[in-house]
Amino acid sequence: MTSNLKSKAKSKSKSTRSPSRPIPLSPRQLNESVSTIGYSINGVLRAEKISKDFLSLKERLGGKAAGLVAMSALKVPVPPAFNLSTSLCGIYLSKSKLPEGILTHMKKSLAGLEKSLSRKLGSAENPLLLSVRSGARVSMPGMMDTILNIGLNTQTVEHLAASFP
Repeated sequence: MTSNLKSKAKSKSKSTRSPSRPIPLSPRQLNESVSTIGYSINGVLRAEKISKDFLSLKERLGGKAAGLVAMSALKVPVPPAFNLSTSLCGIYLSKSKLPEGILTHMKKSLAGLEKSLSRKLGSAENPLLLSVRSGARVSMPGMMDTILNIGLNTQTVEHLAASFP
């Protein structure tokens, strides 16, 4: 009887997580899922324009991004960045994939980041190095490792080493 319950649970979980069907988002949800900090790009929301209320920013963007937006609003120099909303994380966790249009917004945001810094991800001559940082609404130490130096490879290391004699 236990194995029968397990097989029913498996078939139910498979039916709720269909990887082939796209996850639709309203235009507003799509526009609010990816935002830039410290630079603008057409078609992507600039986080500094979201709200003056820090608590709502933290709820929507996560703690680290909300802090960057608050510092940017105070004219403190912050490195340009782009952010994926906390609600987008929830969608990904429940569906095991990103909604339609998110990758396009992420690519636009990356292109804007490259343009604003005059660097290119994967370029040996002028590399853009990225970091991925978690920033949950509530601090959860140890939940996700920070990933540093995305874009660093053999060619970029050799070029960087040669440019600092």
